[in-house]
Amino acid sequence: MNNDKAKPYGSGPESDQVGYAFRNSAAEWRIEFPAPYYESKLDIMEFKR
Repeated sequence: MNNDKAKPYGSGPESDQVGYAFRNSAAEWRIEFPAPYYESKLDIMEFKR
């Protein structure tokens, strides 16, 4: 991480992303970001307890 401040939503396609959120279980969530701006075709973020 660096000391750059987060850009507000609406700043442009480099920082604005939308994803599909899924609750897989009581302790697990998943967010899929289709066609992100950088590098990949699909980004997946998982949150688990």
